[in-house]
Amino acid sequence: MSKIESVRLYRSDVGSAACPAGLNPEVPPIVVEDVPLAGRHELPLDRYRRQRLISTDYWQAGLKLREDFGGGEFERLARCNYDGLPIPPQGDEDADLSVQSCLARKRYVAAMRSLSPRLSPVIVHVCCLGLPVEEWAVLKRVAEPDAVMLLRRGLAQLVEHYGR
Repeated sequence: MSKIESVRLYRSDVGSAACPAGLNPEVPPIVVEDVPLAGRHELPLDRYRRQRLISTDYWQAGLKLREDFGGGEFERLARCNYDGLPIPPQGDEDADLSVQSCLARKRYVAAMRSLSPRLSPVIVHVCCLGLPVEEWAVLKRVAEPDAVMLLRRGLAQLVEHYGR
């Protein structure tokens, strides 16, 4: 049964009273092709790869940087109270870091040092924070095509770094 037939069947069961005012119940609805939608929690890197804006190598390098950023537990440095002021450390927080976290931090720092200073902000915004490059372009007042180009250049430098 097609979508149009199912709508007509519904309308015949419910009657024309179910149709909103001003709509002709005899006119078939517009059929819209199903478009694959992105998952609710899809990362911008995944979307750019799906749209073929970046290659698989670039995507893998960005995910590797994101993994090291998350594994390095950098969110400990970003803890703030409701005023936006940093919360003083309670106890010896550096001692709480695992060996894996320290190694991830070292890998992250090495990767960020391999990037040129102009490219590192867009890489952090997209790869580490998981925010879209379009948002970065608006915040930094950069044209969107230029922001995508900067993202690609930064990812290319990451591919070179990880390829060593």
